[in-house]
Amino acid sequence: MTQPGPSVRLDDDELLVEDAAEFVWRQVHPQFLSDGQPSSQAFKPTPKDEGKLSVSRQSVTAEEAFEQYEHSSAGTWGVRVGEVAEAGTRVVDDSAKPETPKAHAYIDFRGFTRGQVERIAKTLRSAANAHGCRYSPPARTTIDG
Repeated sequence: MTQPGPSVRLDDDELLVEDAAEFVWRQVHPQFLSDGQPSSQAFKPTPKDEGKLSVSRQSVTAEEAFEQYEHSSAGTWGVRVGEVAEAGTRVVDDSAKPETPKAHAYIDFRGFTRGQVERIAKTLRSAANAHGCRYSPPARTTIDG
């Protein structure tokens, strides 16, 4: 499996996810949708992420991943671990850390340049869009009365 550009050591309570066929689930904020599909921004870490893009492992369903997410999400999209490796990085399971959600992992962007991050995010977006939305919450309806 491909390692991030500069080799970044894992913590003792982190594990490399190696099953190339396994999906990891990404929650997509509504503002990162364009024509119903995630933009590459949905697959790019923000400064507060410190290079660790949050995902959930396939051991929870796409719906369970959505339900345990505590922020706004338009739905759950997935990429395979092998697709992350082909993009040039890795998936790390950090669910053994205290106060970490069940099946939590991250896509490792640490040590990459801005251009490399952009390229990886675009590759992951394309893979996720090819798989389609894996879970979308039911539409909320209101009754006027």
